Amino acid sequence: MFGVLATRQGVDPNPWDHQTRYLDETAVSGGRMFGQATTRSINAVFSLKSYLPFDTLPGWQALRQLPFEEQKRQLAAPGVRRRLVAEESQMKRRDSVLQGGGAATTDPRKPDYGNLYPMFTVDWDDPSVADLARQSGKHPVETIIDLCLEDNNRVFVQPLVNESPNDVLGILKHPRTLATFSDSGAHVCQEICKPIC
Repeated sequence: MFGVLATRQGVDPNPWDHQTRYLDETAVSGGRMFGQATTRSINAVFSLKSYLPFDTLPGWQALRQLPFEEQKRQLAAPGVRRRLVAEESQMKRRDSVLQGGGAATTDPRKPDYGNLYPMFTVDWDDPSVADLARQSGKHPVETIIDLCLEDNNRVFVQPLVNESPNDVLGILKHPRTLATFSDSGAHVCQEICKPIC
């Protein structure tokens, strides 16, 4: 068994096409192989109270060590905001990993703001941070700061794989996949082990 995943990261054909063909070829050869499938996208989850994509940057690290109410005061200060927004330019673009042959790195990567969503409702049809930044004429980092200050409990979701419901449905309909997937809690730290408040 292995996890069957789709991605929108410019890979053609989509990995799940290749993976499900591999399942079929193995079965034709007499092997037993199944794919594990998710029923929705796999996401990174961010919030002011847990973790933000910029927390590895020096200025953000210093800010995030402060008591929660002081963090909010600092984030509201125009000078601090300008420095924090400017610091984001030190982050490498996400696609630079793909262009570099997919080498592993610990360098901070810029979020894909067009694929990062503040959760306003439970309908999962909220505008992206990029959309909101364009509407307001602000930098995406400042948009995120505004949204965090507007609601301390604001959660941001960034789909990582299986972003398209059609891909997920295609994977689930394959006769050799099962609707089951787990990392056994490997990434639970992102949400609960780093309390800031």
